[in-house]
Amino acid sequence: MDPPTAGLSFTSKLLPTATQIAQVRNCSRAGILPVPASDLHAIVVEAPEELIRYDAEITKLQNGLDRLVLERTMLASYADGCRSVLAPVQRLPNELLADIFEWSFPEELYVLESTPEEEVDRISQWHLRQLAQVCCRWYSIAMATPKLWSTIAVDTSLWSDCNISIQTLLTLLDYSLTQGQNHPLTLDVVLTKHAHRWRDVFIWSDGEPHRYLANATGSLDYGAILDRLEMLEINLSSNKSWNELEFFYQAPRLTEFSFAGRLENMPKIPWHQITKCSYHSDSHPPPPYQRLSVLLLANKVDTFTLELDLRNFPLDHDWHSYTSSMRHIEFELATNDSRVFDKLLDSLTLPSLESFSLAPLSDYDPPAWSSNRFVSLASRSQFGESLTCLCVHAMIAHTELVRCLQAVPRLEKLVLADCVWIDDDAMVVITHELLQLLTYTANSSQCLLPRLHTLHMTSLLEFTDASFLDLVASRMRKTRIDGLASFETKLLCYPERQRDMSPETLQQLAQMVASGALKLTVLSEAIDTET
Repeated sequence: MDPPTAGLSFTSKLLPTATQIAQVRNCSRAGILPVPASDLHAIVVEAPEELIRYDAEITKLQNGLDRLVLERTMLASYADGCRSVLAPVQRLPNELLADIFEWSFPEELYVLESTPEEEVDRISQWHLRQLAQVCCRWYSIAMATPKLWSTIAVDTSLWSDCNISIQTLLTLLDYSLTQGQNHPLTLDVVLTKHAHRWRDVFIWSDGEPHRYLANATGSLDYGAILDRLEMLEINLSSNKSWNELEFFYQAPRLTEFSFAGRLENMPKIPWHQITKCSYHSDSHPPPPYQRLSVLLLANKVDTFTLELDLRNFPLDHDWHSYTSSMRHIEFELATNDSRVFDKLLDSLTLPSLESFSLAPLSDYDPPAWSSNRFVSLASRSQFGESLTCLCVHAMIAHTELVRCLQAVPRLEKLVLADCVWIDDDAMVVITHELLQLLTYTANSSQCLLPRLHTLHMTSLLEFTDASFLDLVASRMRKTRIDGLASFETKLLCYPERQRDMSPETLQQLAQMVASGALKLTVLSEAIDTET
């Protein structure tokens, strides 16, 4: 069979057939000379010239192929360029692109448990450098927008393990700080010579304060102040004392303070101007009553969050009495004995309180709650006149919860949760009977919380759909009477529940929402609807 020649501009007359190739191969193997041999001599003499012709043809075809590849590459690149020019992102203003860059902040890098490689990426702001490589415009925006460079996170304990020198890390850090220009800084950990720019500061420390703040204090001129600092969070994981530190006292704008650790190690803070405070204790000494001594310091605090581990505290300690004019207080507790929290409530008088919240510490079971102690607190603090918001995620029987609610008739917002323990046991707090009592009637003596216009529940759905619909409908009518825009309810369903709301109930709720008199959010595994 003749070899294929399609596509070639010529074919040599010397090109052998398959039979000729086989004959030459057999003669070569057998060591014999074919008869006649003149044909072979002719091939040897004429073949070089024919091979030159083939080389020339191959070069010609290769040049043509190279041209086609180049032209295709040019066309593909040009089409991509046209597509890029027409892309919607090209029409976004620089300010909006800068906002998008800020929203693309890689939060997974800004955690305490990170690697040396992630530390280098953090300090070098690698995510911004990657954005800057997209095009000249993105480069200009990324490099010329100070706010993009004004969130700094540093973990110096990783520096010795990084694959670049400490001096290089300091150079990268200084570059980020310089790029931030005069924009307010948000710090995770503490940085050195730019203390005069601090606005939000987060410190997690296991050592002496001078280990972190020596350069920072040196960066402030004598008599200078932290005049931009607004929020300070300090978490002391060791027993190192910071109580002699006055560095944060000269901060005229500081209004929000959060502290975790032992009270005796807390630094000096301008308590007279703090309006929002959070305190997290551990389960070690001092005695429990000292945990609330921070209330004496924070006498002008408006909102206070107390995260208290009371599991190991003895019952034979008395709590000091505290009176505070705060308006909002939140308790997050871990306790093995409800009597400890009872003593805590007995020690408080809160005559201006508008919002009271009780919930478990993260990863702990809900605490037990005694209605007697809360009712007593409500009586001496006159909650009946001041309290408008109550949030409860605690173990409390239906009758006791009703008694607590009767003590706060001016309540406008109620947040409740059934109790589901870590071992999957459960206690139902939100019952059919409770919803019936919360259903508004014109007879105020038969209706709990006549002013209620917001109800949030985390529930096992141990009530009927009808009781929930009746409650919502009655409160919608009441909000119209009161001149309010709508009644708001949020229902989060535990995955451990034994049932779901029926489609008919959800349809009726959707119609209520459409009327404009109801704001509704229903969230669960089976029901994933937010309206």
